[in-house]
Amino acid sequence: MPMLPPMATDTPAVKILKLTLDNARLGRGHWWLWGITSICILVDGYSMFITAVAMPLLQKQFSMTAAQQGLAGAGLVIGAVVGAMLGGRLSDHYGRRRIFILILIAFLIGFTMQALANSLNAYLFWQVEIGAAIGVGYPVCATFISESMPTAYRGRMLIGLFAFQAVGAVLASTLGVNCIRAVESIQAWRWMVGLGAVPVVIGLLFCVRLPESARWLLARGRIPEATEAIRRLIAPAALPDLPPNVPNASPAPAENLSMLQVVKEMAGPKMRRDSILAVVPWFLCDAVHFSIVIFAPFILEKLLQADGLPFLEGCLRASQANLVLSVALLIGFGLNCWMIDRIGRMKLQVFGFLGMAASLAVLGGFAAIAQTNPGDPGPVRLMLVAFIAFNLCLNIGPNATTFMLPAELFPTRLRASAHGIATSIGRLGAASCVLTVPLLQSAFGNAVMLWCMAPLAGVASLVTFLCWHETKGINLEDVALEQGTADSTARRAIPRL
Repeated sequence: MPMLPPMATDTPAVKILKLTLDNARLGRGHWWLWGITSICILVDGYSMFITAVAMPLLQKQFSMTAAQQGLAGAGLVIGAVVGAMLGGRLSDHYGRRRIFILILIAFLIGFTMQALANSLNAYLFWQVEIGAAIGVGYPVCATFISESMPTAYRGRMLIGLFAFQAVGAVLASTLGVNCIRAVESIQAWRWMVGLGAVPVVIGLLFCVRLPESARWLLARGRIPEATEAIRRLIAPAALPDLPPNVPNASPAPAENLSMLQVVKEMAGPKMRRDSILAVVPWFLCDAVHFSIVIFAPFILEKLLQADGLPFLEGCLRASQANLVLSVALLIGFGLNCWMIDRIGRMKLQVFGFLGMAASLAVLGGFAAIAQTNPGDPGPVRLMLVAFIAFNLCLNIGPNATTFMLPAELFPTRLRASAHGIATSIGRLGAASCVLTVPLLQSAFGNAVMLWCMAPLAGVASLVTFLCWHETKGINLEDVALEQGTADSTARRAIPRL
């Protein structure tokens, strides 16, 4: 018989407080928390898409080679690999709120200094710094929301949080187009980057009232502080009466777990299958996602250059096309929010990966036609349609679900650390492909590069199917109880697709 997690020793007061969190009505305290934490995810989408929009300008500014283009694209994900690993651990140790404020400060410094960079090395350094802050932010924001939202709304609020990546993408594409029009020189990239600091400043002004995660406080036996955090979160609803004279729970041992101990626990028999589900699809999703998103405007700009357009006009057209692609991302997130608590995480992830694979195969075919028929606008338009289909499938499914699953699958005592490990490994997948995509493009062309991405999405769909664990509508503590239970219906039963 598997050992029960530490929640089995919760006092009556702690159980009541956790049930209050799970069963609360969605109120203004929840929306306040959600709105502030969404800034970090918005910055993620903004920085990724502004890099994509600015890539042709950066290439012209610094005379970048194919390898340097790969480094510029991979700087964000390289930083995120380290940041996510540290961020989860720091968040589990020092709390969600404190680390989140440090993230916003790091963003402000990074965007300001990157906009002033006078060399490629300086630009790359601050790109890595921004990526590291994003990496820290992923586990902090995901665990903050998963631990604070009512069970009935947890899925939609997590997906809504991650949807701000698409909001950032739309903002980046819109500002990119307008900066090119306004500046009319390759220096427009500086304005694009510098404007990323604006939402960060807004976040710093409003995060003063941000409460700490009540579940994190409860896991450390800080019941009075947790009670106050819950009271602020669910106001104006009243907090239920707690049993009198109940001693505080002992601090959870997770506070003293080293990263190696967290990894061993994730790899143990109780959590191994969930760890594979949390890590492998995210690795493959980011490998495909970042490779396509970062270099889509560059691909389109090169194809438009073949039509004889001036350089800046080609960049402007590519940025406008990227705006259409980012709107498709936002639509995909909206559909995911609507379906996530109706259809469930697993079905959306399986079918989303399959749709991505099909879109990439078709996209590669259109790219091959475009390469053999330079000057023909038809294949370029068809490529744009295929890019839109890819972005819809990506955000209806895997891009959102891979972000939320680690925040639901693991217990509070190591939730942020586990999410940080999953984020870090996902970003390793992104870094490996972003570094190799320019080399594949230069050696074999766009079509072969796109065809190489398609099988990765297919493998991710298969892994999701084999490691199926649906968390729709299940309390976080109940998910932990399912781990390691061989006859768990919620874990083993795979519905007909």
